Amino acid sequence: MAYVEFHMVGYCKRSDCDEYGNACGFVCAHHRDALEYTAQCTMAEMEPTVLGRLFNRVARCPTCKRMLLSESDILQAVVSV
Repeated sequence: MAYVEFHMVGYCKRSDCDEYGNACGFVCAHHRDALEYTAQCTMAEMEPTVLGRLFNRVARCPTCKRMLLSESDILQAVVSV
């Protein structure tokens, strides 16, 4: 089991998210791995283009405009219990 905080990119204003736009809770190891993979895929999809990098653009959550520099900005806290 692990406690996780996962930023709900694009859906962070939902009522079941905390004030930072995160879904928080306890998950099993299998679901923790799935969330880690989801964070990796989300960052890969949001990677700025070459032209975007020239203008120092970074990925942002489309809902709250939070800067997303790596997977750890999406899957923020993983504490094994």
